[in-house]
Amino acid sequence: MCVAVLAGAGGLAGCSATFAVYSDSILADAPPGNGLLIRTAISGNDPNWQITVPAISNWRAEGGKAMGGTTAHSFILSPLANPATNVVVYSFGTNDAGQYWLNGGPNGPGYAEPKAEELSRVWMDKAVAQSARCIVWVLPNTRGLIDLFGGAPWTPNTETYLSQLNNYFRGLVPTGYRGTKFRVVDWGQMIRDHPKTSSDPWTMDNVHANPKGASQLGTAINAQIRDCA
Repeated sequence: MCVAVLAGAGGLAGCSATFAVYSDSILADAPPGNGLLIRTAISGNDPNWQITVPAISNWRAEGGKAMGGTTAHSFILSPLANPATNVVVYSFGTNDAGQYWLNGGPNGPGYAEPKAEELSRVWMDKAVAQSARCIVWVLPNTRGLIDLFGGAPWTPNTETYLSQLNNYFRGLVPTGYRGTKFRVVDWGQMIRDHPKTSSDPWTMDNVHANPKGASQLGTAINAQIRDCA
């Protein structure tokens, strides 16, 4: 973790980090995402801690995409975009669970939760290959698909799927991944603390951030970048 220190003439020698994003619609600019507001909040306004996206090519949030399978993100078969960044932020899981259970579960074209863990390692290996110092994973709301699809009979299975996947990511925090620091932002818990039916909702649908939620989510990502970069 970088700490700003006193420099000459009584000033501070600041810290800096660059980051890239690979995500589903949760971090996307296009509706229902609020990516621009999230991006602004991640960068923050601390002059002694500069956090930036070096190029638009580093913000790769694609609505409706999963880590793999029939709705795979466009970078599944490619290295991460240049320029390389200190931190890589991922947000996947909701569509992975959805494409599995919406399409028949074990009898369909999707993949079960253990395969999602395997695919997450493919994505994390891409960050390691770029010598990223830290990976930050945004954990989805485990009940998000239940809320989106109005209690369709297959949706309780997605809560189990996402709970298992989120727990896998939490387990990486103490040890890191292949020598790279690992952090999580529990967006799902933030949503449950501020559901769409509350007096202070942070989402429009218990999945995607509204403007206030976007600011809060970006601030939470900023904190994890500062902690590990």
